[in-house]
Amino acid sequence: MSEPKETKTNQVNAPGGEVRFPVTISAEEAALGLVIEIDYDALDACASCEGHGLPHSQQTEKCPRCGSKLHIRRSSTFLLSDQCGNRGWKGFPIKCEICDGSGQQLISKSLVVKIPAGVKHGTRLRIAGKGSTVKRPNGHGDLFVIVSVSSSKSCDRNYSVVEFDEPELFSRNVGSSRIPKTSIKDDPLDEPFDRLLELADPDLFRNNPFRILGLSVYASDREIKKHVEKLQIMARIGDAQLRVDGPLALDRPPDDSCLRSAVHDLRDPERRLIYEFFWFWPVMRGENDQGLIELSSQNITSAIEFWEKVESHSDIGSLASHNLAVLYHAAAFDLESEARSTPLSKETKVLQDAYWHQAFRRWKDLSRNDHFWGLFNSRVRELDEPQLTPGTVRRLQLTLPTALLSMTARLVVSAAERGDKTETNRHRRLMNESDLGPAANERALSRALSATGLRITRLCERTESQVSGREETGYEATRNLLEEAKPLLIMLDELLPAGNRLRDEVRDQVAQTALDCQIPFGNKTENWKACVELLELTRPYPVSASIKSRIEENLKVVRENLKLKSLISCWFCKEKEGDVDATLEVKMYGDVKRFSTGLNSRRVEWRNATVSVPRCVQCLATHKRTNRFIALGGALGLLAGLAICSLVWLVAGINDQTADPPIVFGSIFIIVALLFLGLDIGDQLAKCSTPEGIIHRSHSVVMVGLMPAMGYPGIEEMKSKGWIVGSKPSTS
Repeated sequence: MSEPKETKTNQVNAPGGEVRFPVTISAEEAALGLVIEIDYDALDACASCEGHGLPHSQQTEKCPRCGSKLHIRRSSTFLLSDQCGNRGWKGFPIKCEICDGSGQQLISKSLVVKIPAGVKHGTRLRIAGKGSTVKRPNGHGDLFVIVSVSSSKSCDRNYSVVEFDEPELFSRNVGSSRIPKTSIKDDPLDEPFDRLLELADPDLFRNNPFRILGLSVYASDREIKKHVEKLQIMARIGDAQLRVDGPLALDRPPDDSCLRSAVHDLRDPERRLIYEFFWFWPVMRGENDQGLIELSSQNITSAIEFWEKVESHSDIGSLASHNLAVLYHAAAFDLESEARSTPLSKETKVLQDAYWHQAFRRWKDLSRNDHFWGLFNSRVRELDEPQLTPGTVRRLQLTLPTALLSMTARLVVSAAERGDKTETNRHRRLMNESDLGPAANERALSRALSATGLRITRLCERTESQVSGREETGYEATRNLLEEAKPLLIMLDELLPAGNRLRDEVRDQVAQTALDCQIPFGNKTENWKACVELLELTRPYPVSASIKSRIEENLKVVRENLKLKSLISCWFCKEKEGDVDATLEVKMYGDVKRFSTGLNSRRVEWRNATVSVPRCVQCLATHKRTNRFIALGGALGLLAGLAICSLVWLVAGINDQTADPPIVFGSIFIIVALLFLGLDIGDQLAKCSTPEGIIHRSHSVVMVGLMPAMGYPGIEEMKSKGWIVGSKPSTS
């Protein structure tokens, strides 16, 4: 049976993919609970353009310069350039008509939601992954159903009430069958006691209001008020004897702010219940508890001995075990707090670990002790608060292992952030030896590391905002992201097991963000070498196969672009595009065949080929200047050699008839030496005048203009096939 919906939703689509859907129910329905079906709108990938914002028809567009087909310039992939670099392409002006280029459109969804019994006004029910599509590893934001409780029985409904034999939270699309919600790895902790997890930190025992005020857990509101007023009066008059007595009393008396905070905590029924649970209970109600008396007198050993004797009693033994668990746990955390300022001795460290083991052993036994939880249920009924129900006790019992380990997990993360591997490994060992279950262990570490995951998310969001509209900064922004996220990801890898949801999601998020930032950088700057570097740095990060595949596909495209760019870019400066008029033509010959024609004569046949080396106008001018410097240096060296020899011959009265062979050869040597010296000086001058970044290899007299092109792939390929640089072979 279902009631028809009267109005459409006035939902809100919030940033980050969140969708907020308000519903109004009556007070009776809030008390009993109900299952409703809602219709809401959420942003999803455009069905027409698949989220790219461009129509598929433009895949056939051709470059007006070279006529090659172009790939759609999507923001999700690198561009594959053609031989001309697509210089004639000016961009696709047409956007997808359905989504107007945004890549998203509103679609209607239906969802069945269970509203639990006892829900309060303003409660937000979170349904993960049912919001709008966002750029995150999980793909979707969350849906929040905001419940308002009306005092009137009749209220405007934007939902329909559904009745099922087994009401469960499940989702379905329009026309689909019911799909029950299941938790990850069939975890029974579907509805944890969130308030307990919020308070579960290393200072839970130190900040316990009953410890601060020195009161019994059974203190009434009136007793609490009178006691606090007494402490406030003593603080105002400056009583030097102000001291709060009680079990494990703090050294420093509480100030006025601390007193107000303690009273505020005890006024909240759920918080008071949690603080009562983590403090001492008198084992004999209405009688003086010898253990608490000893503990108030700082006789911890006597208190332990008393409660250990009482543990064997069937009726009150569980209360003694509870007090011992609280005592050992509080003492362990007190030593952890002390160790922050003063190093502990070896004996104290051994005692500290013993406290941990004793506390975990008793908490484990208590979590399965039905008699103990029956006593706790009796206390809940005694408090008589509408917010506290037997379901509250059950949720606390199920959440207890995770909460206990969450306190230690905070210490693990704190030590890991300080780089203290010894303390990190010690606390991890204590968690593993607690025997509270691997699932609770993983949940506790995930909760403790959630702040680290949030830091990584903030890094990704900051990087995306930096690159948005400033694509040329993509290289630096992506490198910074990978460098800053790396130590955080290493910490997650060390503390969380493989397959953990938080660990995998943040790794995929970093890889996805890095890819999304470097793609527009590469497409705008065409600095494919930098893109290859970034993609290689990104490869180890992702976990999901889809993102790994995207990286490999883009890496293949970028390498192809880099290869194509090397064929059209200036070979000498590697930066500017080669100019047709400045191309260096290198002649080569090969397939040389020599035939004897008789009479001591030979015929030589060969094939010629020309390799075009791309060169820009600036490099052409540089090479011409180099040739001029070398030619001028050689000419000056030759003239200097002739002048020196002529002068020596003239002074010595030597002529061509009286010159001995040694004198002639010596003169020739001087002329040749000065010629080569002039060539080298000209080459060095040319080298000094060559702009930075341009190849300068001109140490050759025969091939002054060709040497800079040596190493060009086309020339090297021809040489590997037996071809030689030159116009023709020798005929000898």
